[in-house]
Amino acid sequence: MDVPEQQNQVCNQVCSLQLTYKGLTEIPEYLLTDESYKALNLIYLGRNLITKLPENLGNLSALTGLFVNHNKLQFLPKAIGCLKNLDTLNVTGNELTSLPTAIGNLLKLQKLQMCNNKLSRLPTCIGKLSELRSLEVANNNLNTIPVELSQCQKLLTLNLDNNRLTFLPRQLRNLVNLIEFSAVGNNLYVLPQDIGSKDALHTLYVDKNERLYTLPSTVLGKEIGFYRCGCEPLSTEILEHFPYVKIQHTLTEKLPILLPPDIQHVCNMEQCVLPLTELAMRKASISLPTSDIIDSIPYNLSATLSCPLAKCEMCQGNIFLSGFPVVYKDYVKSAYILGMCCSLQCTKKCFHGTDIGLPVVYPRSEDLSLAVVLVQ
Repeated sequence: MDVPEQQNQVCNQVCSLQLTYKGLTEIPEYLLTDESYKALNLIYLGRNLITKLPENLGNLSALTGLFVNHNKLQFLPKAIGCLKNLDTLNVTGNELTSLPTAIGNLLKLQKLQMCNNKLSRLPTCIGKLSELRSLEVANNNLNTIPVELSQCQKLLTLNLDNNRLTFLPRQLRNLVNLIEFSAVGNNLYVLPQDIGSKDALHTLYVDKNERLYTLPSTVLGKEIGFYRCGCEPLSTEILEHFPYVKIQHTLTEKLPILLPPDIQHVCNMEQCVLPLTELAMRKASISLPTSDIIDSIPYNLSATLSCPLAKCEMCQGNIFLSGFPVVYKDYVKSAYILGMCCSLQCTKKCFHGTDIGLPVVYPRSEDLSLAVVLVQ
């Protein structure tokens, strides 16, 4: 395609080009070969019929914003990683099923919009996007979220609405600057216990997760969306594979409350003694920042040490693999609130009142009294 003379003159004066609603099936060749366009910063190609991006896309090395939303893209080329100055990428409304690892080369990327595609997973290299502020992946087919996403320390907003997520990695607690988190319309069973532990988090939307009966105690005080949650019974298959406790839901019915899937030992009123592994990890965590042997610890243990499962409701001590569940009832939100205690002693204190100010429905006070007698 020849370079339109008038358009060429305009491009020498401005740094953006608007090509939306042009019926394009590919990026015009003149944009990639003509020297006049090498200084182009923004290009808007939305609402066209583009099926693929060219391999010489890297020629537009000055691009800071690329908008190819609502086209017919089935994949992104490796050349996408050559756009080193890109800070905004919008590929919403295409037919993408995966992302190239080259996307991890976009070290200046701040906003990544990928809603309404067919993505089944996110690459682990997404953790390299150290400048990322906003990630939008709503309306895809995601089953899991990579742990590496927690390395995007500058992330402010995360939208995972309408995917197929059942659990979220506990490492999301490391997103210390996250302000807004949304996972509406998924298949979530339980949220990471410490997801609301950071002061920056202001809003949490998990509406329409029909198997989600509980909220972690750390999200209380935030703006919470919990509409149409907990309205679908948990199947026997789920209860066979994940830890849970049962609370007295009605006079005749006990409701199973799922616990975080990575908890390995559930302490209760009959089993009050913590495993040695848990005791050792709690001890090690105190000296972890100055430990010289952390590199010699197996990766799965060191990763757990660096990201506790929860903090104790009463003493704020770290809990890693084993703890005492405490369930409260929030009648205003029609939700059960899940907390964790580090010991039987701290569990007992929950009955004398906490900052939560909600009634304890698990464990029952009569069970707790019996347990205390047995331990003494």
